Amino acid sequence: MTRSATGTSTTSPTPERLQALTRDDKWFLSCGDGIIWAPPFPRWLHHPGFWDEALVYYHAFAPLFSVALVDSDGDEISLGQHSRRWRPDRISTAWVSPNDARLVEERYALPGGRFVSDWSYQHSWVLDLLVRGVAGVVPTHDAVIIDPLPLEPADVALTGVTIRDRSVSLNRQGDTTSIQLDGASYETALGSPLEIPL
Repeated sequence: MTRSATGTSTTSPTPERLQALTRDDKWFLSCGDGIIWAPPFPRWLHHPGFWDEALVYYHAFAPLFSVALVDSDGDEISLGQHSRRWRPDRISTAWVSPNDARLVEERYALPGGRFVSDWSYQHSWVLDLLVRGVAGVVPTHDAVIIDPLPLEPADVALTGVTIRDRSVSLNRQGDTTSIQLDGASYETALGSPLEIPL
């Protein structure tokens, strides 16, 4: 607890208090020193970054910056906004890529005219281990390598996977792995890596 200039008691904001103020219909951000991001009619709120106008010490700046994910060919990977939550100190936005990757962007303002777009990728290391180790799927820049580890369980099915816009499914039964890549069939045995060009 702190005392204000008038002598009254005030309480510092805690995470619980900030969480209680969470809303999904606001987008204004500031850090209290003349840095304000509060576009009255935002046009780019459904895109990552700070593309709409901001005020830095009463001077309007637009656009600030945008964020884009690109694939190995340099093409933008479109992201769909799954949810957006505002708190007085930040905007948390959940994004989904076309292949269902989940990303979270935290936008906030810092003293000195700094606007931050901080990203985290929400994935499961367990899923990565299963796909790469047990199923043996290892995508590279221009190929997919199938090389499962000799692990139990020996029966694995992997469907609905897209690698570089190519449809991949895999069925491992014991020591034999069958792969479908855009309708073409391949087969390999455990201990014999198979490289399929993309």
